[in-house]
Amino acid sequence: MNLREYQTTALEQIRSSLEKGYKAPLLVLPTGAGKTVIFSELAKEFVNSDKKVLIVVHRRELLQQACNKLDLINVKYGIISAGFRRAGLKDNHNLQVASVYTLYRNLHNQLFEPDVIIFDEAHHVAAGTWVKIVERYNQALKIGVTATPIRLDNKPLGKYFDHLIQGVQVQDLVNKNYLCNHKVFAGNVQPNLSKLKFKRGDYKKQDLKEVMDQPFITGDAVEQYKKHLFGKPAIAFCVDIDHAKKVHNQFVSQGVKSEVLTGEMSMSERDIVLNKLKNHEINVVVSIDIISEGTDLPCVTGAILLRPTNSEALYMQQVGRILRPEEGKTAIVLDHVGNTYRHDFIDVEKNWVLEEEDENIKPKGKPIFITCKKCNFIYKPQKICPNCGHETSKKELIAVEGQLKEIKRELEKDPKTIKYNYKSCIYSKSKYNKNNIEIFKSLYTKHNVVFEPKTSTVQLGDNIIFYRGLNQQTYGIVIGFIDNGYGDDIDYSYFIPPLSKWAIENDYRYAFPDLVKEGMNISDIKNINVLNLIDKTKLPEKKDDITYDKIINALTKYKYDFYFTFSDRPYGSGKSFDNFPLVYWGKRSQPYVYLIDNKIIDNDEIDKYKFYRSSAFLERLYLERGNKKIGTKHLGYDYILLTDNGIKTHSNSCSKINFKQGIKIREKMRNLKYNKFLLDNYIEICRKAHFNVGYNADWAYRNYYARKVIKELQTIYK
Repeated sequence: MNLREYQTTALEQIRSSLEKGYKAPLLVLPTGAGKTVIFSELAKEFVNSDKKVLIVVHRRELLQQACNKLDLINVKYGIISAGFRRAGLKDNHNLQVASVYTLYRNLHNQLFEPDVIIFDEAHHVAAGTWVKIVERYNQALKIGVTATPIRLDNKPLGKYFDHLIQGVQVQDLVNKNYLCNHKVFAGNVQPNLSKLKFKRGDYKKQDLKEVMDQPFITGDAVEQYKKHLFGKPAIAFCVDIDHAKKVHNQFVSQGVKSEVLTGEMSMSERDIVLNKLKNHEINVVVSIDIISEGTDLPCVTGAILLRPTNSEALYMQQVGRILRPEEGKTAIVLDHVGNTYRHDFIDVEKNWVLEEEDENIKPKGKPIFITCKKCNFIYKPQKICPNCGHETSKKELIAVEGQLKEIKRELEKDPKTIKYNYKSCIYSKSKYNKNNIEIFKSLYTKHNVVFEPKTSTVQLGDNIIFYRGLNQQTYGIVIGFIDNGYGDDIDYSYFIPPLSKWAIENDYRYAFPDLVKEGMNISDIKNINVLNLIDKTKLPEKKDDITYDKIINALTKYKYDFYFTFSDRPYGSGKSFDNFPLVYWGKRSQPYVYLIDNKIIDNDEIDKYKFYRSSAFLERLYLERGNKKIGTKHLGYDYILLTDNGIKTHSNSCSKINFKQGIKIREKMRNLKYNKFLLDNYIEICRKAHFNVGYNADWAYRNYYARKVIKELQTIYK
C-alpha cells in the first residue's frame, strides 16, 4: 500500500513522539485523510517488533474498515467482537482488532494483554467504557487517532493523551484533490435555540425535538434539497427517531426517494440502506447519528443539517462525510439549523491543543457570516455574493455587524476577519513598537530588569488590574520585572504607650488595667479574653437568656469599664458574647484603646447615663509605631506593564494587584505556545466569552502584541 506524503510524515511524527518518551500521543488528521491506513501501518511495525497490539474501534463499520486495510498489507490479526465472523482468522495473533463494547464486557476474562493500544476515533476515550479499558491496560502505550481532538461536549483530551501531533489541514487536502470543495447554504428561517438547556455540552435532545418538529423546518429541508441537490445522494442528520421518520415522510410525500437509518436496525439492515444510496436506488438517507463516523461514502454529495449541535466534533464528523472526492463533485451543505454559524466552515485552519478543562462548556459565539438573500449561500461579509452575484446592500451588512457587536470589518470586496484587522490596529504599528523598545531600554539601564522573577506569583504575560490616581482602574500586561533587591526586614508593631500628660492630670487610666498595660504589643492584647473577668456561675445556663445587664452583674471587677467601653456594643447587636474587643480600629485603620475616668470607681450611686452624657465621654488613644530590625528580606518586584498607552511601570507597594482573568483562563493563557496560531487562540478565548466586556478584539490584539514584544525583548536583553 503506497502512502501519501503526509501519511508518511504522520508515521514519522508518531515514532519521534515515542522516542522522546511520550506514552500517549494523539494524531489529528481530517476526516478522509486516511487515518486507518496510518494506524494499520503502525500496527504492522509494532507486530514485526514482537509487540502485542490492540486496535480499539467504536463502531462495526470502523472495525470492518480496519480489517480491510490490514488485509491489504498482509497482517495477520484476530477479532474481538460479538457476532463478527471472518473465515480463516485465529485468536492467537499478536494483533487484535476489538469492538470497544465487546472488549469492555470481557475485561475480566483477560482476553489479550497488549503492549500497545491504538484508539480509533480517539475523541471517545473520555466515555465510561473507554476509560475502563484505559485503566485496565494502564501499562500499555496508548496511541490515538481522530479528526476532532475534543470530546463531543467540546472539552479537550489533555487528561488522556500527552502529546498532540497536528497533521495536514482540510484545505491542504482539498488543494491536493484528496478531498473535494464544498459550498454551504442556509435556510431562510433559523430555529430559535436561545432557551434550550444543555446536557454534557450539547443541546438536550428532548428540547431539540420540540423545536425541530416545526412543519416549516421540515418543509424547507425538502424544498432546499430539490433546489440544490435534486437527484444526488444526500444524508439528512436529525434529532431522534421520531424526528427522522417525520422528515422521511416529508421527503417521500414530495417524490424524493428516502430511507431511515437508525441505531436500532441490525447491521445487515444498515448495509442494505447504504447500498441503496450507493447504487442510487434512493436519494436521501435520514439518519440520527449512525453516519457521523467511519462511513466511507464518496458518492454522497449533500449533508442536510437538521440537528442543531453545540458540539464542534459532531458537526465536523457530519460534514466530513460528504468531502470524499469523486470526479466532478462539489459537496453541498444545507444548513437549516445554524451549525455553520456556530462552528465556522469545516475547511478553516484549526489549531488543536491538548489541555485539561473543567469549566462548563458554553454555547459558541457567532462567527462572521451572512446569508445571501437571493440564493441562501453562506459567505463571509462582502458586497457581492460569490455564488450568485447578488449585491449585498449596505443595510444588510450593517445589520449583521450590529448583531455581532465587537466584530469589526470594512465593507470591501475582500472580507475582513478579526485576525486580518490586527494589521490596522495600534499594536501592529512599527512606531508604537519602536517607542516601547526605547522605553524598555531606558528602564533596563536604570534598574535591575529581569524576565523570570524568583519570588513573584505574577508571571510574564499575565493580565492584571491596578489603580493609578483617584482610584482610576488601569489594565496592563506584564512584560518584565524590576528587581528591588534586598533590604532591612523591619517589623512595625503597635504597642500601648505611656499615659499622656493630659490623661494623668485629668485622673484617667486604661480601661481594664489588669489586661491593658503600658508597653504591651497589640498582638498580645488582642489575644486577651475579657470573659476572664466574668463569674460565669452567675450567668444563665441558656445562652439565649443572657442579657447585657446580666453580663454586667456577673463581672467580678471593672463593672463600669465594661459599661462605658461596651455600652454602644450591647450583646445581641451582632457582637459575639465570646468576642468583646479590647483593641478598636478607627479611621485609616488606626488602633486605639479606651481611657476611663478614675472617679467612677468609688461612686456606685452615680447616674451612669447622665455621667456618660455629660462628662465621661471616652477618649481615643492613638498608638505609636515601634521599629524592630530583625534581618534582611527581598523587597519584591515592580512591574513593567504594557497598557493601552504603551509601557508603564507600577510599584508593587503602591496598590494591590488584581488578576484580570480567573485561574483557569490564566493558566490556559500561560500555556499558549508562541506560534502562528497564537492570535487565533486569543480570539477563540474572546469567542468563548461571547465577546463580553473585557474580552474583545482589542484585548486579543494587546495580548498578542505583548507576547511578541516579550519575545523580542528577551532576544535583545538575554
